[in-house]
Amino acid sequence: MRIRAIGLAAALLLTRAALADMVFTTDGLVLEGQVEEVTAEKVLLRIHHGEDKWGRVTIPRKRVATIEYDLSKRLEDLEEDDYAGRYKLGEWAYRNGMSADAVKILSEIAGKPDVPAEAFLYLGKLAEEAGGTKEALEFYGKYLLAKPGDEATKKKIAELQKLIAGAEAAPAAPAAPAAPAAARVEGLEKGSWRYERWGNKADVSVVTDAQGNKLLQVVSDGTGNSSKVAVTTRKNLDLSGKSKVAFTVYNKSGRPVQLALALITSSGYYESRPIVAKDGWSENLTKNLKGNEYKCQATNWKFNSTIKDLNKTQAIIILLYNGKRKGVFFFDEVTFK
Repeated sequence: MRIRAIGLAAALLLTRAALADMVFTTDGLVLEGQVEEVTAEKVLLRIHHGEDKWGRVTIPRKRVATIEYDLSKRLEDLEEDDYAGRYKLGEWAYRNGMSADAVKILSEIAGKPDVPAEAFLYLGKLAEEAGGTKEALEFYGKYLLAKPGDEATKKKIAELQKLIAGAEAAPAAPAAPAAPAAARVEGLEKGSWRYERWGNKADVSVVTDAQGNKLLQVVSDGTGNSSKVAVTTRKNLDLSGKSKVAFTVYNKSGRPVQLALALITSSGYYESRPIVAKDGWSENLTKNLKGNEYKCQATNWKFNSTIKDLNKTQAIIILLYNGKRKGVFFFDEVTFK
């Protein structure tokens, strides 16, 4: 890692009150500051280290496990009527894959003074990605009122109108697969998840099946330069008393897919050996949390390590090794036992 302006020790002693974002590295460091730039090669983090002194840390992208953005702090720094500033933040959230945050910010300021009409365009795209075709059509229509010459949006509106007409004439499709007939246990699947930008792109959401059971839905569109999709939830957990993680998967890709589990603890990033999820339902899949079967930086990424510091778990990551193939996956009963 290359440190500019300050030393590593100072970077690790930053006060969270003055900062916003958190960068978790593969070797267990947690750096706090404000992410200014993310590229394929690096992450540039602006950090505060006393009174009015600021510095920057450049972190090689390959050493970054995940980034946690704190939009609440960024919103606090904006005046309530700073609509232009809130628009820029909403646009930034959209471009960084933070769909739920982008929707919340942009929906509150769209149509306000100093807010570009593109706020409606982003809301339309977000609604469309989430499957809200009619809502997307409404937002695109508002954008077109301000930008009547936008031919691409006219074409998109025509496509959605055709799609809606076809959907209304066809039987409704279920939002989620019917789970096996057994009592379901709600687990981490109902929490807050997002895809990691170092993996391939995916749409991540929590859906409800006909029985009221919540499932984590991951839709991979096959785009990206990685061999996998990674989705993360941030949880500070003490797993020292747990021996395994269990989960159920519905694989709707039409073929078996390898998947793995990774944990970030205070000691670093640990990834399990892959297991296979067959096409359709795979119930009660498990991974041993105490086994000598995880890869990490200390073992040069060979699968012969145990997970260190389970009592200081910071994040859980599900990895889908589906390459560039499209697919839809549902996760249920994600629990530690």
